Amino acid sequence: MKSALPKVLHPLLGRTLLGHVLSAAAPLGADRTVVVVGHGADQVRGHLGEIAPDVVPVLQAEQLGTGHAVRIALEAVPDATGTVVVINGDVPLLRPETVSALVYAHEQAGAAATVLAAEVPD
Repeated sequence: MKSALPKVLHPLLGRTLLGHVLSAAAPLGADRTVVVVGHGADQVRGHLGEIAPDVVPVLQAEQLGTGHAVRIALEAVPDATGTVVVINGDVPLLRPETVSALVYAHEQAGAAATVLAAEVPD
């Protein structure tokens, strides 16, 4: 993005990208919400302190991909049980209803993993 500001902190319609994602996930009523921070970690932590003080920020010192980020997040909550939802921090158009429906379908199917994808017009 060629910006000094971390991508997840860019504003869009009155919130940061990360703020939109946290808002979409909030209706799930998670026991804990973990946000993996890397690039601009201090800025992202500061923002989280302002908008979502209950969120647990976890540092991914080396950005080695989403799978690595998930591993780091899970290591931060070793006693976690139940469904784990992974959402990238830069998907501001995700709706709470979509996330809730995904979790419902996942749990009803007894699936080991569920992936949300979209096909959009060119």
